[in-house]
Amino acid sequence: MQVATMPGGNAAPLARRVHLHQLRLLRFALHEPSDAARPEVENYIRRRFAGSHDACISHFLPHLVSLGSGGQPCAAVGMADAARGPLFAETYLPAPIETLVSHACGGPVGRGDILEIGNLVSGWRGGSLLLFVFLGELIDRLGYRFVTFTATREVERLLARLGHAPVVLADADPSRLPDGGASWGRYYSHRPRVMFGEVRPAVQAARRDTLYRAAARAIAPQVERVLAQWPRRSDAGSARA
Repeated sequence: MQVATMPGGNAAPLARRVHLHQLRLLRFALHEPSDAARPEVENYIRRRFAGSHDACISHFLPHLVSLGSGGQPCAAVGMADAARGPLFAETYLPAPIETLVSHACGGPVGRGDILEIGNLVSGWRGGSLLLFVFLGELIDRLGYRFVTFTATREVERLLARLGHAPVVLADADPSRLPDGGASWGRYYSHRPRVMFGEVRPAVQAARRDTLYRAAARAIAPQVERVLAQWPRRSDAGSARA
């Protein structure tokens, strides 16, 4: 799994794996490039990709969020604002991400409307589910309209079970990478594709689920803390600016 999308659908698996009172014992943390703890999180992501795909990755998105327990990361995810520079996912695309999303949506979309998600890893299934809840609440509060991500067919099936139907933009062709995908090990054998999804409808659907709402309430103080730490966004590049 490289990345997943906004949470939604049936949140029951979350309750089966994590008691809601335990959520307060877990800590979400934002790691910017200058953060002293970031190398540890990058190493955790690197180890998980090596174990899952025999990969040796060196690219990490600018904003990393870790989920930890006892001072050790147990899940992590990366994010990148399209308004601040080229996205990794755009390596695979025939045109800028905002052009393709605008065409698919039938209306103007700016780079400032789009957030990339990647570097998603977890040592346990519950960790991924909690990251989905956290991402849903965080990204909606940040005001991004769309997320883009690269997903394997396994992740696509998971998204379908959760009730999502993201729009496919392109196959993730490893020949477009400088090393032809060699550093990614077996990852490309899972036939990943670049997709995008709209944030607000997915989060609104998720919030109709009782268990999702309970989890979101439990981690709300941590969402607020990361929101306060997030770099100030500019309206430049947004179709709504």
